[in-house]
Amino acid sequence: MRMKRTYFLPTMLVLIFFFQIFSFAWINVFLSVGESLKYSTMYFGLSRNDASSMTVIGGGIIGGNITWAANGSPYIVTEDLLIDEDATLTIEPGVEVRFAGNYSIYVSNNAILMALGTKNKPVIFTSNGTSYPGAWGGIQPHGDTAVIYFKDCKIMYASKAIGNEEYLSEHYNITIINCELTFNDYGMKVYQTQYATITVVNSTIKSNNVGIYLHPHGEVKIIGCEIVSNNIGIYSSGVTIQSLMIVNNTIMYNRMAGMYLGTQLSLSFYNLTVKGNTIMYNSGPGMYLCIKGQHKIRNNCIVHNEIGIKYYRYFHTHLFHFMRYITISYTLILSGMLL
Repeated sequence: MRMKRTYFLPTMLVLIFFFQIFSFAWINVFLSVGESLKYSTMYFGLSRNDASSMTVIGGGIIGGNITWAANGSPYIVTEDLLIDEDATLTIEPGVEVRFAGNYSIYVSNNAILMALGTKNKPVIFTSNGTSYPGAWGGIQPHGDTAVIYFKDCKIMYASKAIGNEEYLSEHYNITIINCELTFNDYGMKVYQTQYATITVVNSTIKSNNVGIYLHPHGEVKIIGCEIVSNNIGIYSSGVTIQSLMIVNNTIMYNRMAGMYLGTQLSLSFYNLTVKGNTIMYNSGPGMYLCIKGQHKIRNNCIVHNEIGIKYYRYFHTHLFHFMRYITISYTLILSGMLL
């Protein structure tokens, strides 16, 4: 009796061959998907793990009440962003906002921007991968009665960390508390604004071209700050300021002047108070004054500057009034100027 021939071994070889082909095809599919994911995450200069919590903000308008939470950080701003009228953007502690180019956040009429960091978890505004002054625009009021409130924030590498270059006719309010403004063209630049209220408290303004530039009408308070290693610490010129208070600050190591208040065009203050400041080791004058109005300059320590206080000669009649409460070293009186 002849036994029936079986083909078990060839059949298994055929099945193994087709299994390998299909396995290889699926492996290629997975590799292709993996490569796509890799390049899509690297597009923003981040690793795949970093990108898992990254939020890209493509510009446009923010309306309503929006919160940027820490679990979405970093936020990458790729175009200009406008906070719309009556809208509020709140930024939580620990959030990092990076700007991928010369872009800004604008705060419109009646809009509010609040960045609420803590000492251990500051809110950080910086450039996305580039580290030089002017790498991104800044935070700018862009309408009447805009409100900007920053606490425990770090702002670096901007053109104007906080400020504007447009004429606004009504109140807006900027409050800066316990913040660091470093390596910007301007730490603050408030330009041609009527009735603005500016308050800077317990903050560090360091290594900027100009620490604080003021060209507003309104009220300005600079209290308890460290204003160091800028080209000019505080600069103000050209218009009437209703009230300027510079109180209990440390103004040191600025390369052109500690404070430069006024030009030969004459800057008018209805009320200037410079009190309790330490103004030391500045190149050029510790204070340059070309102003008129009511002034209280007292109880300051102005020493070891290239020039203590310099007055523009037109206002020499105020000389002894200014000297009464000021401690000065390395001084010389010449041609109506205190040098």
